Amino acid sequence: MNRIFVMAAVFFLLFGEVSAQMSPVELDSNPSEAKQEFILCFLRTHLITPPEIDTGRAIYLATYQKTANVTISCKEYPNYKKEFTISPHSFLRYDIWKDFDPELMSSESVDNKAILITADAPIVCTYQQSSYLLVEDVTTSMPKSSLGLEYRVLSYPVQKDPGDTANPTYPSYFAVGAFEDSTELTIIPSCETMNGADSGSILKYILQRGQCVQIQSSTKYFYQKYDLTGS
Repeated sequence: MNRIFVMAAVFFLLFGEVSAQMSPVELDSNPSEAKQEFILCFLRTHLITPPEIDTGRAIYLATYQKTANVTISCKEYPNYKKEFTISPHSFLRYDIWKDFDPELMSSESVDNKAILITADAPIVCTYQQSSYLLVEDVTTSMPKSSLGLEYRVLSYPVQKDPGDTANPTYPSYFAVGAFEDSTELTIIPSCETMNGADSGSILKYILQRGQCVQIQSSTKYFYQKYDLTGS
């Protein structure tokens, strides 16, 4: 059975600067295995920012007591590969948006835009969905070794922005990524989806390594408060 990574749309609103610190004792006591793999899904964001000032869609990598050689790749772009060597007890920020836009725009279809990260030593992997004004959407990714086979989604109801005439409603959504080829994925949405699948229907996919599926809720009747929580 193949493990999967699920990313749901749970956002954090930060006012000012928030920082977290780990002491050398905490870092040195980490029991993780030597090699780690992560898969990142940059969910669709409905906050439109001018490209020249967008500082979002970044990946943060931190090491423990060992130097880590890290490789980042994406199935959508076969010639794309980033390699970093990070010294012990250090951290690195990589602005992926400067190389390409990893945002998932699809719904209920197989997408090649999942980001694969491999490291030859234990690391912490956090990624930022977007960053504009006072909004910071940040997710800590779990390594493959800690993932499972069955999940319940934590999302939120459809949101409405009366001031945004071009895109007045924001759907509830989540994404699932695969580490292994021929991963059989079954999704049972808890509400109607953007493409018209009913609540409780069974959606089946076959994913190859580095592929993902994003599910977005319907937004056609805002008063129904479509919410993919519980999928």
